[in-house]
Amino acid sequence: MVCINGDLGTGKTVFTRGLAKNFGIPAKMIKSPTFTFQRRYTRGKRTFYHFDFYRVREADELICKDLEEALADNHGLVVAEWADNVAAALPERRIEVECRYIDENSREFIIKSEGNDGKTASKSA
Repeated sequence: MVCINGDLGTGKTVFTRGLAKNFGIPAKMIKSPTFTFQRRYTRGKRTFYHFDFYRVREADELICKDLEEALADNHGLVVAEWADNVAAALPERRIEVECRYIDENSREFIIKSEGNDGKTASKSA
């Protein structure tokens, strides 16, 4: 699971489009699912799950069930914008991306890998 966080306008959806493109999904197809919470894009046996929790304040039973279903898909990639809003529902093993605004044309992305062993690895790009 890839969890993407950052203020409005820091590039969360643009980052998600880049991931989708590498998954075989045209970037222009990726729309922020703010009002639906989730969009699914299927390519062959692989599914790209795109969640957006901007309007969510905590994970309810439905959100937990949807996340659980998506994470059970061994051929899928789960990406969640505003993932911190549902922190209690996130798996221990995940990649976290923090998006930061630098200026009108620049962003910083801090990528961390969270594992079951409690260790964290990070990289700033």
